[in-house]
Amino acid sequence: MGSDMMKGHNRPTGGLDLDALRALAESRLKALTGQKAQVEPEDLRALAERELRALIEHRRRLVVEQLADGTWRSRFPETWVGPMVPTSYPEDLCYICEQPGADSVEHVVARCFNAGTVSNKEGPQLPAHKRCNGCYSGPEEYVRNSMVGFDDAHGRACDAAREDALSAMNVAGDKTGEDARHAKAKRERQLREVKREGGLRKWDHEQVDHDRWNAVLFKIVRGLAYWSTGLLLPWPAETEWEIHMPWQGVPLQAPTISSLIGDAFEAQAVLTGSGGRAVEGDFRLTFYQGVRARLYFRR
Repeated sequence: MGSDMMKGHNRPTGGLDLDALRALAESRLKALTGQKAQVEPEDLRALAERELRALIEHRRRLVVEQLADGTWRSRFPETWVGPMVPTSYPEDLCYICEQPGADSVEHVVARCFNAGTVSNKEGPQLPAHKRCNGCYSGPEEYVRNSMVGFDDAHGRACDAAREDALSAMNVAGDKTGEDARHAKAKRERQLREVKREGGLRKWDHEQVDHDRWNAVLFKIVRGLAYWSTGLLLPWPAETEWEIHMPWQGVPLQAPTISSLIGDAFEAQAVLTGSGGRAVEGDFRLTFYQGVRARLYFRR
């Protein structure tokens, strides 16, 4: 793809805003490869509206990997159930506790974050114990409820998740009894942990439950690492982890892991390891297009 932008081709064509689609296609390519790309007007004109939109939708499901020799491989997964590479670990290994006997297949990024805006079949999935995955249901809902209250969060998935969060917190007042008391506690916590800063609703570092946030973020990156590379991450007790939330840094230039789930979640990472264990990793996560976190470790 070239670098020159021709003039006179930014008018909507056949109901299609070429500039908007060019920007969307380029952002998808950059998210997947870490490389800046420009789409020529000729390329856009050569694609009908249906084909171009299909291309963008398919790229959301594209698995992009960097091989050991430094080359890139792109493919559409036949199934989202990983790990996506051969490993020496048992097939029924629970990625959460590292013990065999997994009795379910679970989403690495909980479905509450996308709130039904993508198919339940989409997104990285791994074997896990139901009891292990179930331990994260409350923390994941808690993190989701907080995220959708930030002004940095936006998009279709955010709007749907915000409706779910408002329902969970009984904003409409249709819950009664014990359910209403639990919902009230969730609402009070959410109001306490989201502060106003410069007129915007932001994350209140002093009020949030850091243990819950860290647990949810660690579960996600642990799953992404194992799903993409077959490497298991060290536990926080084994090595020092840096977790920055919120984070305002720049994207990785050459990620070895990329993941995109609609507009609910995006991840880039650089991960190295051997013998089935990761030795260094840098993860950049984005929820709802504007809520960002970074997790880094080195053994």
